[in-house]
This record gives sequence, structure tokens and C-alpha cells, in this order.
Amino acid sequence: MRKRIISILLFACVVTGIGVVQIMHSKGSEKQTEQTVTNQPIAFGSVYEITENNFVKGLDHDFTQEELEIWNEVYQDGSVQEEQGYLLDGAQKYMIHLYDADGNEVLEYVLDGNGQLYDGKKNGQAVRNETIKNMLEKIISKNNRRKLK
Repeated sequence: MRKRIISILLFACVVTGIGVVQIMHSKGSEKQTEQTVTNQPIAFGSVYEITENNFVKGLDHDFTQEELEIWNEVYQDGSVQEEQGYLLDGAQKYMIHLYDADGNEVLEYVLDGNGQLYDGKKNGQAVRNETIKNMLEKIISKNNRRKLK
């Protein structure tokens, strides 16, 4: 009966798209749960602007290979530091999504109108990394110059 319930729950997880894999070992009372985590480097990603409506086109930038190398350096060395504060509802200006080669999302960040970066996977925790901040500012300012032409 217990195995049937577990199989039904695992099937429900697969159907609903929950990305947690459970491994059950039946050696007596020992049970172990593991969660899949990707350690693959960032292969692609983008930053896009959240606009007031769908008629106004904002920034939509796919990261270049050079920019992805910067993201990977920061991702590997863990130099993104948490700061005090959380993202307020409605303050999102830009969304940043980064993926591994298999298309699994590795990182998600949100940038507000003041240039503050937030971790999209940690309940909007404010974070800081000067290298990333400078890179994003260059991308945004380059896009703004194009709009003026």
C-alpha cells in the first residue's frame, strides 16, 4: 500500500512538472531523499525589460559569449553578496534568466528602476555584484542610445 501511494505521488510530480527527484532506499528504516541540482555552466540567457503594456517594446537582449563568461565567473566563485532588503511588488524593471546547455534555468535575477539587483529565486533578496551591475548598466545604456536614434 505504501509503495502504491509513493508511486502515485511520484507520478503526480511528473505530471505537474515538479523538478524534484526522490530516491528511496528500502534497507530497513533508512530512507534518503536527494534533489537534483545543476552544476553545469551557464550556456545562454537574456535580459528583458518589463513594459507597461505589450505595445511598447523594451529591451530584449541575449547575452553574448563574453557576457556569459562574466556570468559564469561570478556563478562559479559565488561573489554575489546578499544585502538587506527585498524586491517590492511592482518594482521590477528588468528580468534576467540564465540557463545551462540543457535549457534548465540556473539563475534568475530582477533589476529594479534604481539599478538594484534582486535574486529571483530567493524571494527577491537584494544582492550585489559590481561586475554584473556594470555589465547590465552598459547593456541598458546601449539599448537606450539605440532608442534615441
